[in-house]
Amino acid sequence: MTQIETSVSLAVHPLLGDECSRSFREHGHWTGDTVADAFLSHDATGADRPAVVGPDPLTRAQLIDRARRLAGHLRGVGVERGDVVLAVLAYDTAAVVTTLAASLLGVKLLGISRDLTAGRILGLHAAAGPTAVILDRTGQQPDDRTALDRVASGTGTGRYLVADDEDLPPGAARLADVWSSAPCYEGNDSDASSCSVLIPTGGTTGEPKLVQQHDDSLVYSSRQSIRCAEITEDDVYLGVGPFGHIMTYFATYIALVSGAALAPCAGWRRGSDAAELVGATGATVSMMTSTHAYDLLQLDVEQGAQLAPLTRIMSAGKPDEFFTDLEARYGLRMLRLYGLSEVGTHVHVSLGDADAETADGRPMPGTEARIVDPETGAVVGAGIAGEYQVRGPSMCLGYFDGDAATIDSLTDDGFWRTGDLATIDERGFVQICGRIKESIRRGGITIHPEEIETLLFAHPDIVEACLVGSPDRRLGQIVNVVAVLGSGTTLDISDVRDHLLANGVPRKELPDRLIEVESIPRTDLGRLSKRHLVAQLEAAARLH
Repeated sequence: MTQIETSVSLAVHPLLGDECSRSFREHGHWTGDTVADAFLSHDATGADRPAVVGPDPLTRAQLIDRARRLAGHLRGVGVERGDVVLAVLAYDTAAVVTTLAASLLGVKLLGISRDLTAGRILGLHAAAGPTAVILDRTGQQPDDRTALDRVASGTGTGRYLVADDEDLPPGAARLADVWSSAPCYEGNDSDASSCSVLIPTGGTTGEPKLVQQHDDSLVYSSRQSIRCAEITEDDVYLGVGPFGHIMTYFATYIALVSGAALAPCAGWRRGSDAAELVGATGATVSMMTSTHAYDLLQLDVEQGAQLAPLTRIMSAGKPDEFFTDLEARYGLRMLRLYGLSEVGTHVHVSLGDADAETADGRPMPGTEARIVDPETGAVVGAGIAGEYQVRGPSMCLGYFDGDAATIDSLTDDGFWRTGDLATIDERGFVQICGRIKESIRRGGITIHPEEIETLLFAHPDIVEACLVGSPDRRLGQIVNVVAVLGSGTTLDISDVRDHLLANGVPRKELPDRLIEVESIPRTDLGRLSKRHLVAQLEAAARLH
């Protein structure tokens, strides 16, 4: 496969081919609308309606004004259609404005959370090569702030926009000043078939993979979620999660496409931030992971009462009891769904699916899903577990500068290998059962072991080690380091975490527990047998 070009209009999807691309357009799954197109259609008829609610509220007219001014500034300093813009922000009003401005310009937006370490931010900068940087440095240490300023300023005068109130580096611009005084960009260069967002997935200390998603996919998935949850412009959508995660992109897109007001939740604090925001804004609908559900169940009576306006939560993850308990406690409707960055949300329970029970939903219109035997690749029958594979309108354009990884993720007939274990029953309901891949899913964050294991082997007191997940009620999984230590040495989890932090692993990917063993089981080929370890940890979890 040659490098996938996403800076020009792609009439034919590079992974799906001409037949699928034509079919998706003929059946209305791809309409050519971008998030900017969809929002502008609402803006023309309700300029004074709320677009963003919460600490920094904006009407539709105010949101488009800020977005056009940001787009105008970026175009004025030479940012062109197809360029990469890196935005390091909390998920707040600034993130929503930036997403809309990026769509108007037709640039690739690489949004990431400001809570990432400076090392991780710099690694993503190096991987993507952005033309402009928007950066909130809140919480960064002085030396890290200096390093970030130096690299961001290297993009050129006016191409580094500071989103906080700290000192302004030479040549940088203040985002708030741009919103108030930059000339408006009156164009709309968005193209639904070209890459619109880059979503980091995998990678910890080396070069991460960046998923290239496009608005044909994101708007399709958003409209299907709007249909399933019956979202209207009278709703208020509570957006939770770190900026740049697929879930916060969907929060922004669903709100802007449906015309609903968006309440972006910049914090979480075990659910209390979200409860306060729901109480203040009257948010009626949201999308959450099982970790969010767990935290909402731990709120006290007074905090929980603030959630009364919520009527629907679209949800993903396990265990099922979190969602049934949440429905029972708060009297709302949980709508299960499934997706991932590479193929978006494409399985969904609808409000009318009274018989869904604990299923994750049915594939959305136009989406083909199948279960195959992981060993043979043969399609299996209804109710039989195997690898879940999918092909449909929500498929990404591949990985940014990662053709080999893209090829490895595709079957010969164009289905995406998800690495998830699942079943599909006779009614078409999908049930996700676990992971085939060795990646660990903790609290909605996917952690890939390979690079962390390399760093563990570099620790002077560790002879050999591997990273495995084990069940956890709140997070879904926790991360365990199983290690053989050198003779006469002692080590605890804090030592391991300090070592990994010093080598650039972000805090959100640090292990939870160190398990010391005399030896690690191996396969007949001499490889570390993680399956054996996982089975032992799962058995221990059941005993407790």
